[in-house]
Amino acid sequence: MSDLTRRDLIRLIALGRPLLLEGVNLNFTDLSHLNLLEARLNGASLRGANLTGVFASAASLLGTDLSHALLNGCWLPQAMLMTADLTQANLTNALLMGANLEDARLEGAILNGADLSGASLSSEQLKQVLWDKKTKWPDGVRPPA
Repeated sequence: MSDLTRRDLIRLIALGRPLLLEGVNLNFTDLSHLNLLEARLNGASLRGANLTGVFASAASLLGTDLSHALLNGCWLPQAMLMTADLTQANLTNALLMGANLEDARLEGAILNGADLSGASLSSEQLKQVLWDKKTKWPDGVRPPA
């Protein structure tokens, strides 16, 4: 059971300040289409959460568990995702331009149509990801064969 409901989060967002929810449990919570601009979710658990269409530009998700999460079409430009767990996350059509994904776990992640241009990550992290011809890669990063 998660620490907060979707309704709780909407009330917090309505306050007009970035969310400060470090270490919170939001497993399997529906966060779809919420504005999480500059949110601080470091160390939070969002395993299996629905973040479809979330706007989280410049959000801080250091060490956050996003495994099995739905991140389809989410906006994460300039997001800090270092050491985040994105194992088997669905990032179809996600916008991750300039995001920092250093040491993030991406095994089994779906990156079809994702825009990773300018993102910080290594080719080594991409060994077990799924991608298609629409996926955009950062300069110097080679997609898996």
